[in-house]
Amino acid sequence: MLAFGVSILTKSTAAFWLVSPVILLGAVALVLGYERDDLKQRFPGPHPHPLIRFPEYDNAAPVIWDRLSAWLLVLIPAILIYAVALLPNMVIEPISTVTGLDKMMWINPDGVWIIWLAVPFFLLVPAIADTKSQIRDFMVSALMASGLWFLLNVMTPFTTSSISPAASDNSFMEYLLNHTVHPFLAFPAWPVIMVFVAAPTYLQGLTTTVARSTVWFFLLVVTIASLTTGLFTVVDVAGALVVILLVEFRGTVWHGIQHLSEKIAGSWKEWTFGPVRIINHGFYAGTGVFFGVIVLGVLLGTDKLPAVFFVVVMSMLGAAIWAQVIEGSAKLLRPLGFYGGLIGAIIGCLLTPWLFNISAFEIMAAVAVAGPWVQGWGRLRCLVQGCCHGRPTAPQIGIRYYHPRSRVTRLSDFKGVYLHPTPVYSILGNIIIAVVLLRLWFTPVPPTFIIGLYLIMSGLERFVEEEYRGEPQTPVIGRLRLYQWVAIITVVIGAIITAIPYGPIETSFYFSWEIIVYAFAAGLVGVFLTGVDFPRSNRRFSRLV
Repeated sequence: MLAFGVSILTKSTAAFWLVSPVILLGAVALVLGYERDDLKQRFPGPHPHPLIRFPEYDNAAPVIWDRLSAWLLVLIPAILIYAVALLPNMVIEPISTVTGLDKMMWINPDGVWIIWLAVPFFLLVPAIADTKSQIRDFMVSALMASGLWFLLNVMTPFTTSSISPAASDNSFMEYLLNHTVHPFLAFPAWPVIMVFVAAPTYLQGLTTTVARSTVWFFLLVVTIASLTTGLFTVVDVAGALVVILLVEFRGTVWHGIQHLSEKIAGSWKEWTFGPVRIINHGFYAGTGVFFGVIVLGVLLGTDKLPAVFFVVVMSMLGAAIWAQVIEGSAKLLRPLGFYGGLIGAIIGCLLTPWLFNISAFEIMAAVAVAGPWVQGWGRLRCLVQGCCHGRPTAPQIGIRYYHPRSRVTRLSDFKGVYLHPTPVYSILGNIIIAVVLLRLWFTPVPPTFIIGLYLIMSGLERFVEEEYRGEPQTPVIGRLRLYQWVAIITVVIGAIITAIPYGPIETSFYFSWEIIVYAFAAGLVGVFLTGVDFPRSNRRFSRLV
């Protein structure tokens, strides 16, 4: 709060939108990645609840602080998310969501007041909730919906600006019409999301058929009004329904992710051809490299592909050398380390101005945009191999490893034990980072900002992720895991890089079959490095297992 206040006092845009949020996220990362568990270990036993909190799952009647917490912890993030989404205007040509079906509809802009009824309907939920559980469910649903709305809005350059409702003769209606929604923020349709997120609490508290039918009728009216005012399109409403389904069935979605993760974790297969062995998990890493090079080619163009291939190879070499030095066997094991790959990529980018005709900052920013996609796919390899696994947790959260080739069963006593699915956490975190950076690439920001922000976001995510990992071979230094210290250094370096002055770069979309060829070649190198070994050899780097 102090950082945001000083930012406003000094009228510093960078301090308000970059420095203060990083301080906020850093504090959250410190609590989730170290402080909370450390305090629980040092001070076991019951603890008092803070006043601003998520209420516990309890059928007891909520107290005033439960209701206030719901308003504070839901509204403040929602307002900030909406404000942040307004900031980076797309440079590329926006895509209209207006279809022929929208043009056939009867447009009446005076119906905007119906849309605004969604706001009090949403805000009344904490006041009318009968139990603590209802308030907690509402808070979780609202925050998850806000996050999904932000991701979908940021990753899609959609606009509804081609629908222009006629101005109302009523000054109040005209005001509502002009202050309801920005054309770039119409997808997904937020009024529809708000009413459907709030509806379960109303439906649980109402017992008569008439009352419940009235709630469903209101949901229908708001949905129809969103279309007939011209402020939202069918595509916008469809996006809102996708968000609602994910939120309302989040338990089912998570159980599906657990089941799929366990299935992937037990899918180890290998084929031996003479002295050569091919392991299936290498194809996940190769696929990640393949898509990463496609992203780089699309962002930079075909003339930059030789430099891209060079950086990719340097990244793979760095990953192999790092893991060998930090945690690998001196003779048999050929592990890969993320931070080694990051260092290798940075070195490769710094060498490209002397070897190829490209700016180091430009290719480094493109690598930052592509990096989350590569790492996300690579985490599927981690599931199969059993590396980067989590520590024990509850069955409703964790996944189990059984395959005898998995590192979990070979290097620990966690066979069949529910473990935090830390590779899945990493995938989800990388999705968020990837969407934000891809959006920023097409905005007039310096490449140094993109590079620094990638290091900051990935460092914060990794710091928290490490708290839930359970690999016995990871060194612990000063009560923090080695990679948590590396993550802290990454955040600091990222903060410094964002302050380096550099002009915006010209961005565009490029695509050719040459990009596919380079991506396929780089993917094959990735498959060989991560999935092909020589089991009969005792030479260094010869074996993966």
